[in-house]
Amino acid sequence: MNKDSEVRKIISNLLESQLFCVLTTNLKDDNFPYSSLIAFLHSPNLHHIYFATSRKTTKFTNLLSDPKVCIFFDNRSNELDDVTNAVSATVLGQVEELNKKSETKTILEFIKKYPHLKEFIENTNTALLQIKVDEYVVVHSFEKVLRLKITNT
Repeated sequence: MNKDSEVRKIISNLLESQLFCVLTTNLKDDNFPYSSLIAFLHSPNLHHIYFATSRKTTKFTNLLSDPKVCIFFDNRSNELDDVTNAVSATVLGQVEELNKKSETKTILEFIKKYPHLKEFIENTNTALLQIKVDEYVVVHSFEKVLRLKITNT
């Protein structure tokens, strides 16, 4: 297995094992990071990550003014051995809103993974967003860092 395949496998395993991640946006007026817990989906090729949010949130306002985001995934268990056993991934990318009418497959997948969010996802005030991933930075075994650049076409 080549290094790119190895990194992709680590990332896929991490993302598939998690229900939530932390999205960081840039506060519109203060130019400070702003973090939010989000439910997500990812594309099988790892090029995109999807999430939904109300258009009335601070995070949505931030995304309108600056689409660059950072997402943080990890599989820690809040135990001391997380220092050596946990895997984390920082994802860098840019967000765009999707047309919910043309994204029925993504919406159905989202509802399948998060059935309790069905009403929220289908609400007209909820935006469906896609992150076009630029890069994954994975840390495992305490200080081993792996990078995967994504070329979106």
